[in-house]
Amino acid sequence: MRTPLPDEDLRPTHTPYGANSDDQAATMRRLRGLENQGRQAEYDRNDLMAACALSGSLSRPDMGRAIGRSRSRVDQILREHAQLLEERNAATAAERVARHQL
Repeated sequence: MRTPLPDEDLRPTHTPYGANSDDQAATMRRLRGLENQGRQAEYDRNDLMAACALSGSLSRPDMGRAIGRSRSRVDQILREHAQLLEERNAATAAERVARHQL
């Protein structure tokens, strides 16, 4: 999963004649919000698929049919999600170790 984009004060870099830069900024914030919702939805989908795979409650071919992907793509998604979770766990553990060393 791609990490969510930061919540920052977005401002347009180009304002065409007659356009309102505040309206452009509001649209940019809305686009950022929608993008982050999509990223979170993708993570939630992948997490549910991983849970189903671990529990054996839904087959990979059925997961693929549900999301419109092939079984091989489902396997790839599951591998990528497992790797993401491992990386997050390692980062969390490293953070804990660093805090205790101070």
